[in-house]
Amino acid sequence: MQSVHHARSLSGPLPSGERAVLYTHTCCPYAHRALLAFLHKEVPFDLVQVDLSSKPAWFRKVNPRGLVPAVQWRGATVVESVDIVRWLDSEFPGPASLTPADPALRRSVDDLIDSAAPAVVSAGLDAVAGSTGHAWGIGSGATREQLRRFESSLQPLAAALRASGGPFLAGGGLSSADAVLFPFVERFGLALALFHGYDVAAFDGGGVARWLAAVAALPAGRLSSAAEGRLAEAFRRHRSLDWFDYHPTDVGELHPQLLEAAAAAAARGRKGGAGAEA
Repeated sequence: MQSVHHARSLSGPLPSGERAVLYTHTCCPYAHRALLAFLHKEVPFDLVQVDLSSKPAWFRKVNPRGLVPAVQWRGATVVESVDIVRWLDSEFPGPASLTPADPALRRSVDDLIDSAAPAVVSAGLDAVAGSTGHAWGIGSGATREQLRRFESSLQPLAAALRASGGPFLAGGGLSSADAVLFPFVERFGLALALFHGYDVAAFDGGGVARWLAAVAALPAGRLSSAAEGRLAEAFRRHRSLDWFDYHPTDVGELHPQLLEAAAAAAARGRKGGAGAEA
């Protein structure tokens, strides 16, 4: 990551030349997928934080639907988080591939993305809402059936970890399935622990919890994830998983490490004119 900008400080889309431009909101789990993949693959890019509660009119030129994430590079625009993760691996091959070489593992990864991920998102949102909440809201009193459905949605992840030997879903290296699933399971795990007294470490002998820890321990995991204490504070304050859609939230509030990384990149490459904007 070469620089961080706020969309409100720009008069239009950031020009993309040799570096891709990632339009994102760092608190959004869908956008987290793309950021994790960019950072893990070490693809040079500039980050533009879009305030989803007050998007600039020009952002519709990037994505007519007004949604994040979106990527622009060399005249092309890619939207939708899963498409961006897959596009990155196709467009920027290299040693940090998110696609396993083994055909059976590739099929497993595709199945996890296409089938397991939507089920995890649906069941996780329902469990976090509990018996008193609403879609994307954080309620209380998750029922036994809601938690059972959530655990059932995690079964394909647990099975993939056992089959591959871990620590990641396709074995020893991070895959696109990890990038797609981690942002949601991480948030669900924290919200369920805080508000429903549910510990994901108790599921399936702790395999999914160890997977979460393995992804979080990667440099890309540490950079792309919100500081847990700050995320917990935001959950408590807003009682919502998508508060950032309605309340302005800057990069530095939950992800100060991203600004530090951008500042370090700028210090290393002043010749390129890269910088970090607070």
